[in-house]
This record gives sequence, C-alpha cells and structure tokens, in this order.
Amino acid sequence: MHRNVAAARLERLRAAGLLTATLGRRSGRSGPGAGRPARLYRAVPDIELPVQSVVATALARLVHELPGRDRPRRLRRLGEKLGRDLATALGLSPARSRSAGLAALCRAAASAGFETTVLERHTKRVVLATQACPLRATVRLQPDAVALDHGLWSGLVAASCGIAATDVECATGHCLEPGACLIRIGFSRRRSVT
Repeated sequence: MHRNVAAARLERLRAAGLLTATLGRRSGRSGPGAGRPARLYRAVPDIELPVQSVVATALARLVHELPGRDRPRRLRRLGEKLGRDLATALGLSPARSRSAGLAALCRAAASAGFETTVLERHTKRVVLATQACPLRATVRLQPDAVALDHGLWSGLVAASCGIAATDVECATGHCLEPGACLIRIGFSRRRSVT
C-alpha cells in the first residue's frame, strides 16, 4: 500500500474516533537536525459498539443472578470453558512451548479484535496486556464478573500453551480504569518459557 493511501485511511479512522494521533520522534532525537516528528497512531481503548453493550449488560445480569456463596468458583469454571471454546473458535492448539503458545494467543486475539501483547515473561509467570478485553465492559457493570474474566484468560492460556487451566493462576487488573487491562498469569507446573 502506498504511504499516502495508508495515511489517508489512518486519518479517516482517527476522524471516526477509532484512533488517536500524536506527534513524536521514534528515534528519540530532539533539537535542530532531528527531523520532522512522525504522526503516531494508537487504537482508542474502550470502543464499545451497541451490541457489545447489550451483551455486557446481559452477562452482568446473569452474574448477579448466580448465588453469592458459590459465585466465584462457578464463574471461574464457566470462564475456563468460555476460554477453551474461544481458543477452539480462534483455531488455537497447544504449542510446543509457552513462548510459542503465548505468541499464537496474541496473534489469534488480534484477529478477533482484542489485541494482546506479552509485557513480561518469567519462568513461572507472564503479564499480558490488552486494550480491549472481551469481558471488560461486563466487569465494569458487575465487578463479581472478574472471576469469569480470570477463567476466560486461564482457559485461553491453557489451550494455547497445552496445560490444564487449573495450572494457570490468573489475576486481571485495571479493568475499571482507562488504559490497558493487565493479565497476570502464574504457572503452577514447571514448563520453560522460551
């Protein structure tokens, strides 16, 4: 695609409110001779379509209707199943390593509209970030749905990395704040993250 065509399309997306644009120098240089700053685009977080709002409200109501005493455990199990089903729908299969599994998960998530990146990678834990978590709107309406969110990410990671969801400890953060959702994944069984 020609540079002018790409710029025109990016500007149309910015005008529609789907992207934000800032000026900056990617090289880090400043002052005279540093060159003209580039226009940098970023997806707008929390874009919510009317259908997403209706689905989030329906899920929040369902979460509220579950008995309070057993709610977190039941939501976690339901989320794990949802994560496995989503992994199947996205064509994810167990990878040979956690690293390959996480890379496949990030590619599949981007194709499904919730771009996900690996922020940190350690032997027993990984931190993922996404601007458009599939359950973020539901968690905002019904904070108890965070257990469903934990299950979803555990199921997705387990399916892509070839381990049991029960071996994945998930904690999400920043769901109620602007910016990226952070998904902290802990692995209880040893498997190298390469």
